[in-house]
Amino acid sequence: MTDILATLRDYYRQPPVRARMLEFLGADKAGDFAAEYITADTTDAAERTPLLPWELAVQLEAGRDICRSLADRDSLIAHLDIEYVNFDFPAEAYLDPVLAFALQEPLEAAVKRVLGHYGIEALHVLSGRGHHFIWRIHRASRVFARLADAGRSTQLNDSLLVRRRDGLDTPSITCAFAGLGLLMEFVARLVIDLSARETAIPVAMTAVEVGPSGCGREMVSIDLSEYADPLPMRTIRIPYSGYLKPWQQPYAVGQANLPRIGPIIFVTLDVADLGHGIAAMRDPRLAADLARDSSALIPDQTIGTEQLLHHYLASELHKFHNHFHASHHDDPRRWG
Repeated sequence: MTDILATLRDYYRQPPVRARMLEFLGADKAGDFAAEYITADTTDAAERTPLLPWELAVQLEAGRDICRSLADRDSLIAHLDIEYVNFDFPAEAYLDPVLAFALQEPLEAAVKRVLGHYGIEALHVLSGRGHHFIWRIHRASRVFARLADAGRSTQLNDSLLVRRRDGLDTPSITCAFAGLGLLMEFVARLVIDLSARETAIPVAMTAVEVGPSGCGREMVSIDLSEYADPLPMRTIRIPYSGYLKPWQQPYAVGQANLPRIGPIIFVTLDVADLGHGIAAMRDPRLAADLARDSSALIPDQTIGTEQLLHHYLASELHKFHNHFHASHHDDPRRWG
């Protein structure tokens, strides 16, 4: 672990790496940040503590794994996450990334096809086990208001309000995040339908155990779990950050496998193909080179999201969501 942290400290000193991180945090010329907070972890992600974004430089000098809040001061951030999961061999994606990403290719193509149909050009980020597609929706837009209206039907309460750095509560962003979760289920179902004939292993929304296939109980997860949590709790790893999850979960990955894995870096695929991206993800020198030519700005795709939302609101899934949320659950005091 000490060697990995030392490698990351040296890697983080590259100016293009820090520039890409600042882009993803929404840093402006005045020195403020759109991200509400960051987290910085080594081996114990369970003790993740929110930090002010201005603390980034100090945390990079410690070689930490850097995430940012999904909560944002200017925008609603849309995030679609697909990843390879193996319940019997959790280290498989780290030991054989080429195979793990090959199994996801039908899903990757389907995501790009769906988003492209609506004119959404997402930031594409490669992680240790899969793909992230990220874009933002401006909070002053009509689509943001419509998402908030859709999310109000989920009967959120005041305990889930976002607490901003300026002390203001924002119920609209909380409801819009819930509405975005409903919209992402619509996207996930389209992706599953489009890729069904080409996927070699099971695909599900979020990691649920499946039966055995060629290499244990393996599957591809379209992970929607973040939308089941309050927005203030959720983070996303910053592009060009180190990825320390294997060292945070040695009980799952296997202590003996850690020396075989080596450093892993989140990288963007805006100027690289998948093969180049996988190579850069596993080599800090290649990752730093890629950072020089790449962008990690979260693109504003408000217009495309409005087209997507229009189709969701006319769908049978939207009718089901309305029906499902029309009933009130029992008072918690009556729960067993």
